[in-house]
Amino acid sequence: MQTSLRRQRSQVTDYKVILKTIRETGHEFASFVNPPLTDKYAILRHDIDFSIYDALEMAKVENSLGVKATYFTLLTAPYYNPLADDNVAMLKQIVALDHEVGLHYDASGFEHLDDTQRRSRVATLASTLGDHISQDVRCIAQHKPASTTIRPTFPDFIDAYEPRFFNEIPYISDSRRMFRIKDVFDFIKATSKFQILIHPLWWKAQPTDREAIFAGVQEKITSDASQLCS
Repeated sequence: MQTSLRRQRSQVTDYKVILKTIRETGHEFASFVNPPLTDKYAILRHDIDFSIYDALEMAKVENSLGVKATYFTLLTAPYYNPLADDNVAMLKQIVALDHEVGLHYDASGFEHLDDTQRRSRVATLASTLGDHISQDVRCIAQHKPASTTIRPTFPDFIDAYEPRFFNEIPYISDSRRMFRIKDVFDFIKATSKFQILIHPLWWKAQPTDREAIFAGVQEKITSDASQLCS
């Protein structure tokens, strides 16, 4: 059985309950950059696959609760341009809310590159992102790692998939809009340390379902393309 996120109430309300449960069970919110100093912590991570606006709204919710997270941004996203002025401004707001912004890199096309070339490519992407948001990009996370056998290593960066963050502690994700565990709250209560990946796309202020969310993404892409072509 899997914990579904399909609710009849605001998904933002559900998300706040998750954050409060993590805190109320005595967990410290830790980051990839600053390793935890306690034996009970949660590393909160977000992959921005579709919308920086949704990420900023989530960052505001977290800031209101005194929670810090790491937001991984794709420079090769098919759904948004992270270097467009409005998106850069929103990423800077996320940083101003005391969150970390990292690089979400896609390993597609890495098959024919050697280690030096792979590291050079990721370093260039990280430097470009950092220059635009005026923050050193120290963290990286591979996009859709399950879809490729490529497992590159990058000694100059902190990787969310390093064994200490991914194998040595439990990891859960809301991929495809559900956690693949029986009960996320029981997991939090029973687990002393873990990494939790939350995709901002799924957590809306109004009740909605997965199909409606993707329809909204498609509608925005069509609208933006229409404006560019007019």
